[in-house]
Amino acid sequence: MVGIISPWNYPLALTISDAIPAILAGNCVVLKPAEETPFIALFALELLYEAGLPHEVFQIVTGKGRIIGPIFIKEANYLCFTGGTSTGRLLAGQAGERLIKCSMELGGKNPAIVLDDADLEKSCHRHPARHICQRRPALRPYGTCFRPERDL
Repeated sequence: MVGIISPWNYPLALTISDAIPAILAGNCVVLKPAEETPFIALFALELLYEAGLPHEVFQIVTGKGRIIGPIFIKEANYLCFTGGTSTGRLLAGQAGERLIKCSMELGGKNPAIVLDDADLEKSCHRHPARHICQRRPALRPYGTCFRPERDL
């Protein structure tokens, strides 16, 4: 069983991008969506069931990670996690204790370096997180894994 713990940001895309390949490879999937976004996962699951996916192949468990997490890890044969670094370290340690493989997409401190001689207009429009040019942090959207955390 592939266990997927998905984040609150991009709850559909980041969940499906792990679940569909796992199912296509012949695995069953159990998803633990973020507490803030369980209904998106449940809606996506209903669409998969309507498309003919057998109910036994993809299941969802909802609830608090601190309560569900230990049982979830104990039953998984592979773990996919997208989220914070501290939780990722904890989960990777638990996966290591069980000698199961895991994949982690963890938060980081990604810099965006714009040198003094750079064409700021061009830099801002080409950067995948174009909002780095806003100098008002309150206007920046948070929770995007490719968004720079620091402007240098």
